Amino acid sequence: MSSRSVTIFAAILAGGAIWFLISYSTTRVSPPSELVEVRPKRTWPRVHAASPSQSTAETPSLKAPTQFNDDRSELDKTLQLFPSNTATDITNTAQALIDLLPKLTKSGQTECAEHISNLLSDEEYPRMLQIWINPDSDPDVLQVFATDLMNRPARVMMPAMLDAIKILNHPFHEEAKRTMRILLDQDHGGNIPQWESAINTFLEKEANELTPPTSQ
Repeated sequence: MSSRSVTIFAAILAGGAIWFLISYSTTRVSPPSELVEVRPKRTWPRVHAASPSQSTAETPSLKAPTQFNDDRSELDKTLQLFPSNTATDITNTAQALIDLLPKLTKSGQTECAEHISNLLSDEEYPRMLQIWINPDSDPDVLQVFATDLMNRPARVMMPAMLDAIKILNHPFHEEAKRTMRILLDQDHGGNIPQWESAINTFLEKEANELTPPTSQ
């Protein structure tokens, strides 16, 4: 081999060695002490989207309150006591619900009152007055009847409002007076006889207007 060939071969070897050293020095190799520890993944409890009345965290399921189920059962049984759609059966169902109402829980009483309001005719409405005139009746129950009364004829509504005016501790005492002030355009304050007289006069006038004239 000539000296020129040896020189070229040596140069090639030297260049390769230099390239290898440069590449090795630029490659970062983390020493064992710098290895990142990989920990087992932690499993968190599943969280469901909650309604505004619920906690965001999952909670054990609770059994439905027994009293609620009892109310539902009693209402369903009572509504099926008189299955016919006759006026008599409808009235009997309403009366059975009136008798049942005091035995129910608060929420059950409110639902029961709604059924009573839907079933009672104007002529049979006085049946519920035992609940209406009791100032210890649940306010939500009285609210159901108060709302229903405003959709009844004056001959049904006004006497009931007068009852609330007469009972000073009735939850709707003041509301009944406000209602009568608007309808009668009169204000008798705490004077019960004047309220009664004004209501009777209004009802008599209304009855006369509704009575058809007799033929001559």
